[in-house]
Amino acid sequence: MVKRFSVKRWLRHPRTRRVLPSSLRDRMWIVGEAVRMRPALTAAALVMILLSTALPLASIVATGFLVGAVPAAVRDGLHSPAGRRALEGLAFLAATLVAGRLVAPVRSTIAAALKLDVDARMEQRVMQAVSAPPGIAHLEDPATLDRISMAQGIGTAQHTPGDVAAALIEKAPLWLQGLGSAVIVARFHWWLAPVLLAAWLWATDTGRRELINTAAAAARTTRAVRRAGYLRDLALQPTVARELRIYGLGDWLIERFSSEWLRAMVPIWQERWQGNRALVVSALPAVLAQSFAYALVGWAGARGEVGLGDLALYLGAIGGIGMSLGTRSAADYGLAYGTAAVPALRRLEAAPAPRPASPAAPDTDKLTAALPPHLCNGIRLEGVRFHYPGREHEVLSDLNLFIPAGHSLAIVGANGAGKTTLIKLLCRLYDPTRGRIMTDCADLRTVDPRIWRSHVSAIFQDFVQYALPARDNIGFGAIEAAGDGDRVAEAARRAGADSLIEGLPRGWDTVLSRRFAGGVDLSGGQWQRIALARALFGAHAGADVLILDDPTANLDVRAEAELYDRFLDITAGLTTILISHRFSTVRRADRICVLERGRIVEEGMHEELVAAGGRSAHMFALQASCFVEDAAATPQTRVAGGGDA
Repeated sequence: MVKRFSVKRWLRHPRTRRVLPSSLRDRMWIVGEAVRMRPALTAAALVMILLSTALPLASIVATGFLVGAVPAAVRDGLHSPAGRRALEGLAFLAATLVAGRLVAPVRSTIAAALKLDVDARMEQRVMQAVSAPPGIAHLEDPATLDRISMAQGIGTAQHTPGDVAAALIEKAPLWLQGLGSAVIVARFHWWLAPVLLAAWLWATDTGRRELINTAAAAARTTRAVRRAGYLRDLALQPTVARELRIYGLGDWLIERFSSEWLRAMVPIWQERWQGNRALVVSALPAVLAQSFAYALVGWAGARGEVGLGDLALYLGAIGGIGMSLGTRSAADYGLAYGTAAVPALRRLEAAPAPRPASPAAPDTDKLTAALPPHLCNGIRLEGVRFHYPGREHEVLSDLNLFIPAGHSLAIVGANGAGKTTLIKLLCRLYDPTRGRIMTDCADLRTVDPRIWRSHVSAIFQDFVQYALPARDNIGFGAIEAAGDGDRVAEAARRAGADSLIEGLPRGWDTVLSRRFAGGVDLSGGQWQRIALARALFGAHAGADVLILDDPTANLDVRAEAELYDRFLDITAGLTTILISHRFSTVRRADRICVLERGRIVEEGMHEELVAAGGRSAHMFALQASCFVEDAAATPQTRVAGGGDA
């Protein structure tokens, strides 16, 4: 059976990889992607390339014909056969010039459209590659972030693979015109055409290698470009503008940006300087060969060996070879720099997902374990240890914990105790370095992360503030049920965000950001209610594990007390894991665990922990005393202030 030809398979074949340079393979890969995405548009581009090639060559031929017909037309008059031939040649030349003028903008429009389509497809592939791993460790890896940046564009002008598609549409006619002009020159002397082609192709190849080397140097400075971009964005972000002005950081930021910018640009300038010297040297033989060709044709014309028309034809063709093959434009930069982005995309797609470090870890390529529709037994952590990639310090050390299904567990501890890291493990954003997390007798590493996360709804400390309508901000908690307005409204009511949303200018359709017309900004406490509503919507839309990572950090004392008074009602029937550093706010949980330096040092009900007189009791009394002191000081403050604060 004959296999269907595949450009992708052919480019990956070892023999092809040995014969074709990597840059040429990458360009062909981009062309293949363009053909697969937009076959009609690429077919139109091919037609424009052929027309853009034929019309200039036809203009050269028409010019030669017209020049050759002019003497006889002048001698015999325009009404003579010679005059009519001259007029026909003039009309043909005008037609080719007008057609060329019409084809050029159409070709450019198609090139621009194809560039946008290819770039959109490349962005989709970057998003898919970044979203494919089940965890988030790769997004905290500088090397991966560099690849993401390179895949999105090389150099300070951010040339993309889409630039390659556009550049090929602009450059291909020039390359073909050079070959066509060489065919015309071969009509004069067959050996002169390959001499000119060889000279100009050498100069062109030198320029191509210089651009490729410069693009590679630009790729190597991606990290410095990222740093410079970060500093630039700091100066442009409204949320940072206040501190920049208060602390007078504007000049420092500009100076640091300039420093990082130069750190990125100096290697590129050095590479470009060396390449330009080589380009000048390689252009000398081409210029000499073209000058020799001009002289040879001129000498033949002076001796009468070629007529006036042929003289114009050959001179135009010789100049056409140089103009077609020796001219550098913005398309050359797009071709070289855009091609350099493809290897980064391939490395990003080929990067394996981080695997657990435990030698006894199950084969994560075989996700065979199944979960029941709802959590039955609970979640068990057995000997869990964890340290972040690239660090030796363990955040969690030999952690053992059981969370019964349908119960509420509060995990309290000082900052840095490992509370948020534990939540990341429970959400499978990371896998344990050692040990395992079991749920209903299945190791989480053997469960498809998408299936497990359908059981989980969470609000994190650094929750996302989407610059989108309020409806979307809550509906994202369960995107498949976001169209159920009643359930979205119920989640907002449970989180105490219903009155907030009803008071917005456009209600549920109000964009929660002033960066867009008609939008509004919310306070930290208001945003926390929206985020809590999002987590509750996910829980009531099907998730049965609710994780709340310090859900009241931005609420005032009254709102916090109100929320925790309703805590049991809000989370009824759910396996709830509540993270907090406030011991006084988690009393209603079924069980409280005290986490310290990655270990559980105390565990029990609130009354039991207070009676035991350990760390939990001490911290509870200490924090409660602060509230008592604040309450006692409040009347005095009001008197001293003479009114409301």
